[in-house]
Amino acid sequence: THFTVPSLVEDHIYEFRVTAENEAGKGAPSDATTPTKIQMHLLLHQNFLKKLKDAEGNEDKTITLECEVTGTPKADVEWFFKGTKEISQGAKYTITRDGDKCILVINNATPDDVDEYSIKACNKGGSRICHFNVNVRSPPRFHLPRKYQDVLDYDKDELIVIKIPYNSSPLPNVMLSKDKNVSIDVNDPAITLTIRNGDKNTTGRQLERVTLKHGNIYNYYSVVEEIGQ
Repeated sequence: THFTVPSLVEDHIYEFRVTAENEAGKGAPSDATTPTKIQMHLLLHQNFLKKLKDAEGNEDKTITLECEVTGTPKADVEWFFKGTKEISQGAKYTITRDGDKCILVINNATPDDVDEYSIKACNKGGSRICHFNVNVRSPPRFHLPRKYQDVLDYDKDELIVIKIPYNSSPLPNVMLSKDKNVSIDVNDPAITLTIRNGDKNTTGRQLERVTLKHGNIYNYYSVVEEIGQ
C-alpha cells in the first residue's frame, strides 16, 4: 500500500497518520510519522574565501575556491574551467568535500590559470551553477627586443623612445633614478622610456626599479640588467 501526497509546500513540516477502512468501517488511526520537512529543491549558497566573489593568489602558490552546497537529496558536484572544461582530481587540482562545503584548490598557480571557473550541483530537484573569476598575481617579466641588447647610438638632442614589452599582474609602479630629462610611462603591455635633450652624458645604463604592490607589501625588482645601454 502506498499513497502520493500532492501539493506539499516547501519548507513546511508535516506529520502523517494512516487510517485503514473495510466494509465494517474505519479503524483507529496509526501513530503519527516522524515530522518531515519538505525540501525538494537544490539550494546553492556562495561562500567564497574572505567573502570575495572572485579569488586571487600569487604565482606558484595555491588558490582555493569554496562553495557551500545544501539540498535533499545530497547533490552531485562538478567543477569546470573556461566554462565547459571539466576539472579532474590530479597534480594540478585538488577536489575535496567536507559536509556541505565543496573545495577546489589550484596548485602551483600560473598566469594560464586566469579565467572563469564554475561549480555545478545537481540532484532530483534540479541543478544550479555558480561562477568564480580567478586572477593570478605575477612579478614583472620583461621581453627586451633584440635591438635594445646592443649599444644604441643617437644624435645630440634627438628624442629617444624605448619601448620594453612586459607581463605583470597587477600593473607595476616604476620608479626611475636619473635626471629630469628622462620620463617613463607604464601601460599594458609595454613600458616606454623617453629621453629628451640627450647629450654625451646620456650614456650607460638607466638605473631603474619596478615596484609591485600587493596590499601593503612592496616587492622590488631590479631591471638594470634588462633595459640595455
